[in-house]
Amino acid sequence: AQGTPVASIVALADAGSPAVLAALDRAGTALGTALASPINVLDVGVVLLGGSYSLLASWLSSNIVAQLHRRVLSAAWAPVEVRPAQLGPDAAVIGAALTAIDEVRHNPGTWLGRTRR
Repeated sequence: AQGTPVASIVALADAGSPAVLAALDRAGTALGTALASPINVLDVGVVLLGGSYSLLASWLSSNIVAQLHRRVLSAAWAPVEVRPAQLGPDAAVIGAALTAIDEVRHNPGTWLGRTRR
């Protein structure tokens, strides 16, 4: 993630940039507000912040949790946990690679036939 816009945001947040910290506060509040409705319908117990959001979880999580506690109907007795996804920003690439590997593993004959042409 080094050299990406998210890396720049993380660096500025780490340095205490008031503008970036204020933007991350607003983003966390907006995410929490947006997530509350589907959580109310689907009864989700854990929200994983994946992709670039996983790198920003330190700054987003508290406001997300605050909004979920305020807006999720069952939050008083079943709080929703918010945490960064373990695979971080590389999750999509890892998932795509594993899908390709599974295809070869489950059907090697088809794959071998394509490579011999």
